[in-house]
Amino acid sequence: MAGEIQGAYQIKITTIALALLLASRHNKLARVNILGHLIKSNVGITTRSKAKSASNQWVMLPLPTKRKKHFGEC
Repeated sequence: MAGEIQGAYQIKITTIALALLLASRHNKLARVNILGHLIKSNVGITTRSKAKSASNQWVMLPLPTKRKKHFGEC
C-alpha cells in the first residue's frame, strides 16, 4: 500500500513542478517544441493493418503556442 501513496505523491509533486515551470514564462521555454496535432492522411479508409504499419506524423509547435491553445492567455 505504501507504493500507491508514493506514486500518487510523486505524480502530485511532478504536476506542481511542471505548473510552476510553465507559470514562470521563462524565455527558454519558447524554444521548446512539442507535438501539436496529428496529421490526417488522405489515403482513404485506414484499416488496423494500415494503421499498424504506418507511423503517425505530428505537427510540431512551440510550447507557448500549445499552452495558449489549451489554456488560453492565463
